Amino acid sequence: MILPMKKSILWIVVLIIIGAIALFTTGGNAPEGVLKGVEEGAELVQAGSYKIDTEESTLMWSGRKPLVENYVEAGTLDLAPSTITVGAEGAVSGTLNLDMTSITVTEIVVPGQEGALEKHLKSADFFNVAEYPTGSFVLKSVEPSADVETSFNYNITGDLTIKGITKEASFPAVVYAKEGKLYAEAETELDRSKWDIRFGSGSFFDDLGDNLIDDMFKVSFSLIADMVN
Repeated sequence: MILPMKKSILWIVVLIIIGAIALFTTGGNAPEGVLKGVEEGAELVQAGSYKIDTEESTLMWSGRKPLVENYVEAGTLDLAPSTITVGAEGAVSGTLNLDMTSITVTEIVVPGQEGALEKHLKSADFFNVAEYPTGSFVLKSVEPSADVETSFNYNITGDLTIKGITKEASFPAVVYAKEGKLYAEAETELDRSKWDIRFGSGSFFDDLGDNLIDDMFKVSFSLIADMVN
C-alpha cells in the first residue's frame, strides 16, 4: 500500500539532524555533488520499516569565515545505525542517530591541516565529542507539498540534539521510494549558536575580525534506506 506522503518522510528528518551537527562548526556553502534529484521510476514510500544504509548514505557540512574571501571548509559526518517505521495509516516514527566522533575534513583552506581541524572540531571548542559522542534527530511532523505525488517534496520538522541541547529544526526535503529502497535528500542551514557552539561566533564574542566564523552553516545529505519488513 502506498503511504500518503505525509509522514513517510520521517526518516529524512533524521538525516538532517546529523548534518546539522557537523555544520555547527563553521557555516557556509554546502559541497557540491551530494544532491542528485529524483530518479526515474520514483514512487511514494510504502508502509514498513526502513534501515538506513550507513555505507551508501552521505552527509556533508561546510562553513566559512565571512570576512575572508573564499574561506570555506567542508567535511563529512557518519550516521550511526538508525531505523524508521512507516505505519499503514501514515504514522511515522524514528530517530536519526549521528556519530559525532566521525567528523572528518575533506576541504580545507590550508592543505595538510585536515587532521588539526578535525581534532579542533571534536574538542570542547566545538562539539566536545568526548562528552557527547552521539547526536540525534527525532521526527515531529512531515508535511507534503500540494504536488507531492509528482515532486516528492515535503517539509520536515523534528528535534535535533547536539551536545545534550535539543532545539527544533525544520527543512524541505525530497523523499521517495524505488525498488524497495527509500531515498531522501536535502540541503539546509542551521545556526550553531543555538547549540552553544561558541568558537569564533559573533553571537558570543566581539572584535573577532578575520577570525569570525559564520554562525550559519550548510548541511547537504543524501540518504538511502532498505526496507526490512
